[in-house]
Amino acid sequence: MGAGVLLVLVLVIFVIMETRNSVREYDYIGRTAEQDNSITISGTAKTVVVPDVAKVRVGVFSVAPEVATAQEDNAEKMNDIIAAMKDLGIEDKDVKTSDFNIYPEYAYEDNGERRLTGYRVSQAIDVTIRDTSNASSVLSTATQNGANEVGGLRFEVDDIE
Repeated sequence: MGAGVLLVLVLVIFVIMETRNSVREYDYIGRTAEQDNSITISGTAKTVVVPDVAKVRVGVFSVAPEVATAQEDNAEKMNDIIAAMKDLGIEDKDVKTSDFNIYPEYAYEDNGERRLTGYRVSQAIDVTIRDTSNASSVLSTATQNGANEVGGLRFEVDDIE
């Protein structure tokens, strides 16, 4: 019996100490630790730079009853656009294909059924314009050469370093 009472007494003391330690932990929540001999520095910086390149996405979509016809039309227009970009001085490294998709086109009948009417081929390139004053010419030249999707014009710094 003496060992059982001793065990219960030890358990009670243990529970009391754990409860006391848990309560003390909550006393420090939200407080910063006191530090002697410390230095705290904070600051704000703002850097303004002039963009040195413009980037734009130029695309063509073509619709035709047959996939091959839509692809041929799309490739012809995209090749014309790329050639025109080169004529403006845009280098090969600054023209990158970003998308190429083929989707079926459907017409929906009055009875709710859909009927395949052809295929839509879409292709887009990302063009980096190193002479930002030339951005307007690039956009108009692209549309004059068959681009029917132009967007995402943004001005950036080419080398942030």
